[in-house]
Amino acid sequence: MTGILALLTQPGHFIATDLGAWGLDWSRFKSCVNDQVYPCTELSFFPLAYLMNSGVLFFLRTLGLKSHHGMLIINSLMLTLPIIYLLTTRPLRQARVLSLIYVLAILLTCTTSMYLYTGALEVQAGVLIGIFLAAWLEISAQPLRKGKAITLFYFVTCGLLLAFYKDTNTVVLLASLSVVILLRAGARLVQADRSSLVLGAVKLMLPVGVLTLAALANLAYNMFRYDSYLPTAYLNIAASYAPSLRKSAEFFAATFLSPNGGTIIFWMGGFTGAVWLLIRSQFLIASDAILIGVILILASAIGFSLWWNPFGWDAWGDRLMVPAALGTLIMLILSAKPHDTALGFRTISVQFIHGFPVKITLLVIFSLSLYFSLISYYSDRRALMNQAMFGTTNCQNMMKLLRSDSQVVRQGFWRSEHYYNCASERFLHFPTLIRPNKT
Repeated sequence: MTGILALLTQPGHFIATDLGAWGLDWSRFKSCVNDQVYPCTELSFFPLAYLMNSGVLFFLRTLGLKSHHGMLIINSLMLTLPIIYLLTTRPLRQARVLSLIYVLAILLTCTTSMYLYTGALEVQAGVLIGIFLAAWLEISAQPLRKGKAITLFYFVTCGLLLAFYKDTNTVVLLASLSVVILLRAGARLVQADRSSLVLGAVKLMLPVGVLTLAALANLAYNMFRYDSYLPTAYLNIAASYAPSLRKSAEFFAATFLSPNGGTIIFWMGGFTGAVWLLIRSQFLIASDAILIGVILILASAIGFSLWWNPFGWDAWGDRLMVPAALGTLIMLILSAKPHDTALGFRTISVQFIHGFPVKITLLVIFSLSLYFSLISYYSDRRALMNQAMFGTTNCQNMMKLLRSDSQVVRQGFWRSEHYYNCASERFLHFPTLIRPNKT
C-alpha cells in the first residue's frame, strides 16, 4: 500500500543505485556452479542478501517483469512485513491500531518516496532489524508465556536474514543488546540480585546463536567469491579510502545534523509522529526499545563515519543510516504495549514532552522533517537527488575532474581536498522543491 501511495503522489523515476553491479549476480553464481569455477570472482562484492535479491529478480524477469518493477515489488512487500508481524502476534484490535501508526509514521519519512522504487536494499535490512529486535524484546520480557512460537519464528528468521545485508549489522546489533543487558544486570547487582547475570547471559545467547549462524553463511559466501573468509573487496576499499579521525568527526556530526538528510531531519517526523500517536492511543513505549535504538543508531553512525562516503553515493539523505533508523522506528512501534497489558515491560515516562520549550523544539524539528519528506514526494526524484548530491559548486568541480581523468581515482582521490570539499559542502546543502517537468 505504501509503495502505491508513493507512486501516486509523485513521479516515480527508478534510482538504480548499485543494481548495475549486483543485479546479475544470480546468473554469475549459477554460471560458476555449473562450470565449477572457484573462486567465483565474477560475483560483485555485495553481501549475500544481494545475491538473494538477484535470484528473486531473475525469477520475476521470467514472468515478464522488468528489474525496476521487480525491485518495487520486493521492497514494498518487505515494508509490509511489520504489519504481518502484528497481525500474527497481537490481538486484532491492537494489530490494527499499531499497523495504522506504522503506516502513518513511514509516510512521514522519505522511505516510500525515495527507497522503494530503487536498487538500494537498506529498507529491507531496516525492516528485518526492527522485527528481530521487537521479537527479542517480547521473548525476553515474558519467556515462559504461551503462544511464543510464532514470535520465535520471526526472531530466528529475521536474525538470519538481516546479517546477510551487511556484515556490520551483526556487530552493531550484538553491541546494542549487550550494553542493554549489562546495564540492566548491573542495576540488579546493586540490589544484590546476582541471578540477573545468569538471566542476562541467557537472553544474550539467543541473538548470539542466531547471528552466529548467519555469520557462518557469510563466511562461506566470502570463501566462494574470494577464497578467503574475509570480505576482502570491502576491506580493501576501507583501507584505501578511510578518512582521517578529524574528517570522521565531521562525518559523524553530519550524520545527525546535516540539513541535507541527516538522521534528525530525515527521521524525526516519523519518530515524533509515531510517539505522539502511540501516546494518544494509550500505548506504552518500552524503555529497553529506546535504549537499544539509541545505541544502535550511535554505533552505526560511528561505524559509517569511518567510511569514505558516510551518506552513500546515490542517496537522498543518509542512505547508510536507513537500516538502523528504520529498524529502531519499527521496533518502537511493534514493541509498544497497551496500558493494561504491559506486564513485564519497562516503560519510559513521557512527561517531559509536556514542557513548553520541549514542545516548541519538537514542533520545529517535526516541521523541518516534514518539509524534507514532502519535497521528496512532490519533486522530480532524480533531479532532487542530483541536486542534493552534486548540486554544489565544489561537487560539480569534483565530477568534472572525475570525468576528465580516468586515473584520478587511483591517485588517492577519495582522500583529496577535491572530494572532501564536495562532501563538506554537500553536508551543508539545504534541498528545495524541484517541480516535475510535465511535458
